[in-house]
Amino acid sequence: KLFDAMALGRPIVSTAVSMIPEILEGCGVLVPPDNPTALRAALGRLLDDPAGAAELGRRARRRCAERYSFTAARAVLFPLIDDLAARFAAARGT
Repeated sequence: KLFDAMALGRPIVSTAVSMIPEILEGCGVLVPPDNPTALRAALGRLLDDPAGAAELGRRARRRCAERYSFTAARAVLFPLIDDLAARFAAARGT
């Protein structure tokens, strides 16, 4: 769901757990887990600042496209797969 929201350019408020802070770095609002007061305040800030919320959404969409899209993954993974295949072929002597 996080990447779906990012791809759609939605402003994101999330808890700062697991890899979420790294994923949202600079393009989302992080709140401590189990802190409904902080969550309410973060949502309120976005509602009070539609332009800022829209900018966060734009940044999220851009980050998703640059780092987490199929195109971004392909640019990293395909060369690795090609390298592994070449090494495997060389090891087999083919």
